[in-house]
Amino acid sequence: MIEQDENIFGWQNLWMLALILLGIYLVVRLLRISIERYMTQNRIGNRLKLNSKRFELFYIPMAWLMVILGFVAINLLWHGVFAGVVAIFAFPYLRNYVSGIFLKSNPMLEVGALVQNEGTRGLINRVSSLGLILGTDTGEQFVWYRDFERMGFSVIAQQANQQRQSLYLKSEKSSAEILDILFANPVLSFGKSTSLRATKTKGVYLFHFTLEKGASADDINIFLASHEIETGQTDKFE
Repeated sequence: MIEQDENIFGWQNLWMLALILLGIYLVVRLLRISIERYMTQNRIGNRLKLNSKRFELFYIPMAWLMVILGFVAINLLWHGVFAGVVAIFAFPYLRNYVSGIFLKSNPMLEVGALVQNEGTRGLINRVSSLGLILGTDTGEQFVWYRDFERMGFSVIAQQANQQRQSLYLKSEKSSAEILDILFANPVLSFGKSTSLRATKTKGVYLFHFTLEKGASADDINIFLASHEIETGQTDKFE
């Protein structure tokens, strides 16, 4: 007769599994950082960077799935019921997270890319676990991955090619005065869809711009700070 304490899978096995998966993740993460830092910008290097990013994207949810299955295997009845209840309540977020994995594996969807879908057009300011934060003409907007995928989208331009960016500016100066100051900055390329729009907050503007090749965002931040114009990634200023 098999005793009850001779379970095929126990807590000790679960901890071992979690440590092994964590170790593999750390190795994958280290390899990805090394590839991004030391590989040259050529076809092979870019392909390795893309594949390492995709592998990490898909490895994380698969590792969590293995841990959850191990947790359920310890006690099929009670742990299974608990995992099922959590999955039911978290299903919308889980479905959205899975949609995000496939979208983030698309090399065109990166920070700085100009995207457009049904009723929304803006620059990708940040990429989170559950959605995209877009910088639009009316301010920052959060878009769920599931909605973004369902409505369809198009990538108009990528930062890698045109270095398009967006910043929020805060100043007591008028928009005309700010534009006069900006036109004096040589790092800006004004021939490529530069715009300055007032937001709903008084004294706060959304600035879409393109940098000249070799320029960085720090150059424009330092320049604006010298003219007493605050900059930020959101429209929230202290």
